[in-house]
Amino acid sequence: SYMETKEFTKARQHFEQCTRLAPDMADGWIRLSLVLATVGDRAGSERILAEGLARCPSSPGLRMEQANRLAADGRIEEAIAAYRESFRLRPD
Repeated sequence: SYMETKEFTKARQHFEQCTRLAPDMADGWIRLSLVLATVGDRAGSERILAEGLARCPSSPGLRMEQANRLAADGRIEEAIAAYRESFRLRPD
């Protein structure tokens, strides 16, 4: 994959196209957000994560990613709420 070969520009283009063609597919949003975070575009990464959550509010994967980032930022109460929502959406 482009991420494995560190071809981040190509990976970004690929995932941007994915979000345009399938805006209801949460994985595209998560992956695009991760590409942006990897190249140091934190603001862009956060914006894409928020857009993904707006388009796919019932995605446990997006909620988990949100929770992980909140926890990393020390926003523990918000992270707990996001983890609980992720677990509610995918209890297994």
